[in-house]
Amino acid sequence: MAERVEREARAHLGHTFYREDPAVSPLRGALAVYGLEADDVAFVSKHDTSTNANDSNESALHARLAGALGRTQNLPLPVVSQKSLTGHSKGGAAAWQLIGALQAMSDGVIPGNRSLEDVAPSLQRKLPLCFSDTPLRAGSLLLRAALVTSLGFGHVGAIVAVVHPYFFWRSLDATARARYRAAVRERVSRATQTLRRALAGTRPFYARRVERPFVDKESTDAHARHEAAVLLDRDARRTGGRYAVAVDAARGSDREDRS
Repeated sequence: MAERVEREARAHLGHTFYREDPAVSPLRGALAVYGLEADDVAFVSKHDTSTNANDSNESALHARLAGALGRTQNLPLPVVSQKSLTGHSKGGAAAWQLIGALQAMSDGVIPGNRSLEDVAPSLQRKLPLCFSDTPLRAGSLLLRAALVTSLGFGHVGAIVAVVHPYFFWRSLDATARARYRAAVRERVSRATQTLRRALAGTRPFYARRVERPFVDKESTDAHARHEAAVLLDRDARRTGGRYAVAVDAARGSDREDRS
C-alpha cells in the first residue's frame, strides 16, 4: 500500500517538482525524489587535479554544500580523487568519474586514493571531508548516493547526484521493470561480446567514428538542419546509427535558419 501511494505521488509531482520552488536546492530536491537526503551521500568523486587552487577550492565547495544540504555535522564524507590513478582524460574526465562512482556502488566499495601519503593541512580542515588511501568496504546498498563534480576553465562546472540503481528499480511498476530489465540484458550482452572480441584481438577497443549521426554530408544544408533539429528536440533518440527527429522539428529549424 505504502509503495503504491509513493509511486502515485511521484507520478503526480514528477521528478522535477523542486524546480518550481526556488527555495528548494536542486541537489536536495533531486535526492528527495528517491526518498534520500544529505546523510545518504556516501562519497564524493572530486575533479581534483592536484593543483593548489583546485583541490582547496573544490574541497571548500563540498564542505559548504554538505552543511547547506543539512548533512549531520562531522558525519564523515569520503573523497575519491580518481585522477590520482587514471590521470586527466580532459573531455572524458566526468564520464570516467561517473563510471567509477557507479562501479563503487555496484561493488559496495569506496576506492582509496592511490599514492596518497600526506593530506595537506588546508584539506584536513575541510570537514566533513575525509581522505584515505584504503578502500572502504561498506556493502552495496549502503552506498545510496554520491556526488560527482566536473570543473573547467571559464567557471564552467557541474555537480551530478548519482543514486544507487535500487532506487530507480523501485520506482518502476512491474511492466516497466520487466521492459527495462530486458533492455539491460541486451546492452550487457553487446558490451560483453565487444570486450571479449577486443581482448581476443579481433576488433579494436576503440574505433574512431568517421561519420556524424546526421543525414547527408557534413557540409550540406540537410545535414545542418538535421543537427539543429536534434539539438532542439528533447525527445530525439539515436536509432540505427542516426538520430530520429520529427519532420516538423526539422522544418521548424529550417524556417529559423531562413528568418
